[in-house]
Amino acid sequence: MSAYAQLNLIKHRLAVLHIRDAEADQMIERGHRLKAEVAVEIEAAESELASAVAAPLECDEDPTGWLPNELMIMVLLHVVFLEECRSVCKRWHVLCRDHQLKTAMGLSRWKAYADGRRTPQTVTGHTDWVYALAVGKEGKVYSGSCDNTVKVWSGSTGALLQTLQGHTNSVRALAIGHDGNVYSGSYDCTVKVWSGHDGALVRTLVGHRSTVYSLAVDSLHLYSGSSDDTIRVWVCSTAECVHTLRGHTGYVRALALDNRGKLLYSGSSDQTIRVWTTSEHTHIRTLSGHTSEIWSMAVGRDGTLFSGSSDKTIKCGPGRTATCCGPCTDIRVEC
Repeated sequence: MSAYAQLNLIKHRLAVLHIRDAEADQMIERGHRLKAEVAVEIEAAESELASAVAAPLECDEDPTGWLPNELMIMVLLHVVFLEECRSVCKRWHVLCRDHQLKTAMGLSRWKAYADGRRTPQTVTGHTDWVYALAVGKEGKVYSGSCDNTVKVWSGSTGALLQTLQGHTNSVRALAIGHDGNVYSGSYDCTVKVWSGHDGALVRTLVGHRSTVYSLAVDSLHLYSGSSDDTIRVWVCSTAECVHTLRGHTGYVRALALDNRGKLLYSGSSDQTIRVWTTSEHTHIRTLSGHTSEIWSMAVGRDGTLFSGSSDKTIKCGPGRTATCCGPCTDIRVEC
């Protein structure tokens, strides 16, 4: 190629690049204009959203519109029936869903009971002792009794919704599965599984040789503690018993899972708490300190393990890191 031809080729390529550069500038300018237009539309939509949230649900004006949200939350804390307030206006609807408000509401309601300003509702229906309670889905409350039944109640009204019959002896323990199913343990040595939706009996788990005193359930397994001194591990989906945990020398009266679902605690009449992994179902440590039977256990949100005993004390300590005979705090209960 001659030098002249090469020169013309370079000039042509340079002209094309200048055209492309001009087109790019135009595209950038159009982009800026489009961004500005979208910003205006976003501002208008946010304004409409704010107006819609503050607007009344039933075309009524918010009677507290002049109050800032912080003060309005303080007002709502003194309302007994919070759910009914959600229908007043959209602003109240949003505030009533606030997590901190719900937590404070729960505490204030308990304080009202403690101060005697409110009296608890009493529901009747069982014909013998009520041994076990559990709160299920759809606002239902379940109670297990020495009359061999599990009753289903409305948590809001206290109305009796259903009576679940099938056990041939006292119902000693209840637990609610992640899928809403209800598990009941009985003096008849069985665990029954009930539908949380319609109360139908799904299946009966047979294997223990004595009373089923305690139950705990996670997303995969059901754990049942018995006066045969064992803990059985059942697969929730198939009802297959995959492990039998041994080691206690007394009734397993209490079971609890840690708040991460990695540890299972079992409390026994042998005065000890055993700690098991939920992955391999192996025993990793034994906690001692109580001087009588252990009847109840609970785990706090921070992982603290609480245990109640007939020695009239409640012991609490770091459940995840507690060692055998490790440090714990006594809360003495005088009878």
